Amino acid sequence: MILSQIHITVDSPEAASAFMLWLSVPFSFIFGAVVGSFLNVCIYRLPRNCLSIIRPKHSFCTACKKDIFWFDNIPIISWFVLGGKCRHCGAKFSIRYAMIELLTAVLFGCLAWRFVASQPRDPQWEMLFIGAVLTGAFIVILFIDVDFRIIPDEIDIPGIIAAPIISFLIPALHAPAMPYLEKVFDANWPSFTAGLQKMTAPVLGTPLFENVAAFAHSIVGMCVGGAIIWSLGILGGAVFKKTLEQDEARERKELGISEEEGEGDAGKPSPAAMGFGDVKLMAMLGGFFGVIGVFSILVVGVLSATLIGAPIRLFYRKGDAKVPFGPFLVGGAFVYLIAGDRMLSFAWHLPDLMREYRGGFVAGSLAACALGIILLIALRRRRLKS
Repeated sequence: MILSQIHITVDSPEAASAFMLWLSVPFSFIFGAVVGSFLNVCIYRLPRNCLSIIRPKHSFCTACKKDIFWFDNIPIISWFVLGGKCRHCGAKFSIRYAMIELLTAVLFGCLAWRFVASQPRDPQWEMLFIGAVLTGAFIVILFIDVDFRIIPDEIDIPGIIAAPIISFLIPALHAPAMPYLEKVFDANWPSFTAGLQKMTAPVLGTPLFENVAAFAHSIVGMCVGGAIIWSLGILGGAVFKKTLEQDEARERKELGISEEEGEGDAGKPSPAAMGFGDVKLMAMLGGFFGVIGVFSILVVGVLSATLIGAPIRLFYRKGDAKVPFGPFLVGGAFVYLIAGDRMLSFAWHLPDLMREYRGGFVAGSLAACALGIILLIALRRRRLKS
């Protein structure tokens, strides 16, 4: 067949949607797997000060230190072809490397579906790009926080700086909150809103209201997000001071640090329930999603931490497993990135639903409180036994 005789005709929205689906989703999946391979490098090297992202240039076996050939570094596939072992020394590679590549691929495919394939008449390519960048950062933060209980400054500090600028350039990041922002601006500064629309529309061809509103929402969200986590950390440190000090003493004992060696820490501030890395992380998330996004992310993060973190602490064999909060925050941020508009719509109609199904909400609330009390009692008893 002659190539010039091949024609692709898209004469309906349904055909256009199918075409964009096959164009964006599989490509994003493959690209996500490649990015996931790079994220594995970041996860391994960022917490280790002796290594950098660019040096050494090639991936290497952590056992024999030999470079991994390019054909042994194909995302997802190579791990299964090699049987999860190094070609040179036979050392085992954790399956987590392949799982991170697969996770990145799936999440990138979800982003392509959400912002491109599902809306062929108005694809949001800029949201696909910035969403992919943020998702990559979320994955790195998640696994480093799980492994080392730290959130690297190489991610959150540049994110804090860039968030207001990106929000001004891509106000679609704050699209779920934009209807509520318009009501706030119109109610409090109607002359400012009208003047801005009138002044910028003839010059730029489009009003700058959304850009300015997104920028302001970013700044406020950054401040509120960081302040909330910092306040929760101080409050939690005061309420659970004794428990946190017992955890630190247990860690020193496990590491073989004597009480005399630990006396040098006697004058330092009381341990906080949350590290300052969580403060910077929440400030970054507030910068990208605004103050409305902050509260939505916190709701998802707290609920998921309660449903996942509490059972981990309860059934962990030593009874003193520390569960970092960062993974739950970035999980909530991804949920808000994908479905922020639906989350806010649900929250907006929640009072009506509560009035309509009052009995169900009361029963559910009582059951949740009872479950929380049972978990706290069980955790307390396990801690006393240990």
